[in-house]
Amino acid sequence: MLGQYRSIKWLGLFFVLFAFAAMACSAETVTVEVPGETIVVEKEVVKEVPVEVVVEKEVVKTVEVPGKTVIVEKEVVKTVEIPGKTVIVEKEVVKTVEVVKVVEVAATAEEKVLTIGIVGATTHNNWSPMAQGSAHSWQVKLVFNTLLSIDDAKMRWSPQLAERWEVSEDSKSYTFFLHKNAVWHDGVPVTANDVEFTFLAHLNPLNNSHIAATYSDILGAQAYRDGEADTVTGIVVIDEHTIRFDMEFPNGDFFFQTNADEQNNILPEHVYGKIPAGTWETAPEFAFGTVPIGSGPFMVDQQEPDQRVTLKANPDYFYGKPRIDRIVFELIPSKDALFVAMQRGDVDLAGTFGLPLEMVDSFIKDPRFSVIGVKSPTTRGVGWNHRKDYLRDPRIRQAFLHALDRKQLIDVFWEKNGYLVNTTLHHEWFADPALNDLYPYDPAKARELLTAAGWDSSREVEMMLYYKGRESFWAAMTQQLGEVGFKLNARFTEVPLLVEKFYKTYDYELIFGGWV
Repeated sequence: MLGQYRSIKWLGLFFVLFAFAAMACSAETVTVEVPGETIVVEKEVVKEVPVEVVVEKEVVKTVEVPGKTVIVEKEVVKTVEIPGKTVIVEKEVVKTVEVVKVVEVAATAEEKVLTIGIVGATTHNNWSPMAQGSAHSWQVKLVFNTLLSIDDAKMRWSPQLAERWEVSEDSKSYTFFLHKNAVWHDGVPVTANDVEFTFLAHLNPLNNSHIAATYSDILGAQAYRDGEADTVTGIVVIDEHTIRFDMEFPNGDFFFQTNADEQNNILPEHVYGKIPAGTWETAPEFAFGTVPIGSGPFMVDQQEPDQRVTLKANPDYFYGKPRIDRIVFELIPSKDALFVAMQRGDVDLAGTFGLPLEMVDSFIKDPRFSVIGVKSPTTRGVGWNHRKDYLRDPRIRQAFLHALDRKQLIDVFWEKNGYLVNTTLHHEWFADPALNDLYPYDPAKARELLTAAGWDSSREVEMMLYYKGRESFWAAMTQQLGEVGFKLNARFTEVPLLVEKFYKTYDYELIFGGWV
């Protein structure tokens, strides 16, 4: 990350206002121009001419200026000699007392802007929570809130919309107490009715929510989905800021189920409650270019198709206004272009994973950048469609793994940036390390398993990809599988089509992807 710390300048604009006045009677008037007003000065001249002295006295009348009174006095004595006469003394008394009103106007401080470079060809086309492949997950999580958030560093749940919660002793009831100061971006308070509305929208079968199954453990959820009930008995609104979820059976996983995906965000009923069931994916309220209403720390400011999405800080966020004023998501055409943009300082953060090793090394050596290495939570692998009868036999999947020299593929084609695992649940703090020793590279074993499964070696199997720039990796993978009698056709698929096939029509065989 290129940290660009910009100085914040507070500019004070000072207006000093002066007015002059003195006490007098008027005999003659003079008009004096003062910026923004006109002051009338009355002048009295008194001449006392004894034989020797002439005295001239000028008095300026006190003048009221809005918000203040200014009295000005000044004393000047002049001595003038007149031949054959005594001295004429002209005395002018003008005493000056300044009353200064300072008007301080703070200039707008320089904005703190974080620019994130995202590699991609096109921006996502909507913000619908029902549409997979909608707005980028980072953007969604900044605009909307979930009930809880995950504190990865401390390995615990943290408050978000729910400021606290309770779980029954039998783990069958979860009660959430909402933050009473939480408001939507339009100023309307967040209530428990909004939470109920969101869950019911996902559970409505007409909306085709891909996360509906994660809510199936709620009491009465399946009956509602099957059209046997008009409500979900396990969702109970207790009061304006309290809601309870009752489970069908003891469930220790409900916190995760309500926060496992960017689509788990709570939505405002007063904004989206009029969307007809079955039209959520294409509802104009979520179209790209509209401003979605959430309760998160940032609000959508600008959206430029295939270029950028800009978010601005929510000044009324119930946990306090963010310290970053604006976040700009710039669409970058390639990793090479992203690298150049970071070198030039056009972006602050590479929001794309898997940068080539030479780029990472360059950032490490450049003192302008902070490079932090962490073990990725992402597992990349092959997903199989068990709806296809010919792919159901587990021996085929086992043969697939034995046929691949995965350690070599990682070292050569992923710049050694990875390690071998055999399960998505591979993290040391809960996984059995023995799982990682399964399926060693063994082509002979792979042939044996395929033969036992009755595999047709003439069948070609298509694997959908959404990664670009790994052509040599796919070629090596295809070659190793071909050597044991498994024909693979690795084909890049545009994201909209991939989403359609994977989440809706299930018209695919294999997919190479990343799971977190």
